[in-house]
Amino acid sequence: MNLKNKWVIYSIGGIVLVWGVSLIAAKILVPEWNPPKRHTGFILNEEADAILKQSCFDCHSNETKSYWYNKMPVISVLLARHIQEGRKELNFSEWEKRPESKKKKAIRKSLEEIIEGEMPLPPYIFMHPEAKIDGNKLEFLKKIAKTKWDVEPELEEQY
Repeated sequence: MNLKNKWVIYSIGGIVLVWGVSLIAAKILVPEWNPPKRHTGFILNEEADAILKQSCFDCHSNETKSYWYNKMPVISVLLARHIQEGRKELNFSEWEKRPESKKKKAIRKSLEEIIEGEMPLPPYIFMHPEAKIDGNKLEFLKKIAKTKWDVEPELEEQY
């Protein structure tokens, strides 16, 4: 067997080995996507909550949808960590547990992050354009937040 053939065999073997190890690591490192606790009731109102579900719930609730890329070994580990961090910061599935002051703070902070273009994250919007919160949706969310929770963002839109 010549050197070129050995190099090809070792390269293919290395790729298969790395892929196999990453599959096993993904099974070990990726926690359950959706713990059993689900959101019930309303955060703002039915229409506003539909916007939140479309734009926020994949990372900020126990109702993460499964997409084709969630199953790719390396990506699944990165996404699982990101979702864990998102749920730790704000988990709408545990909304009822929050005291009212923390709910108001979460709503204000969420609105401010939307205004600043930090949320939803640009890579998520790239994969899910329907999740983008445009000016009309943002104004609607702000109006409902003010009406229901007497909360307004401390930032102004920068359109």
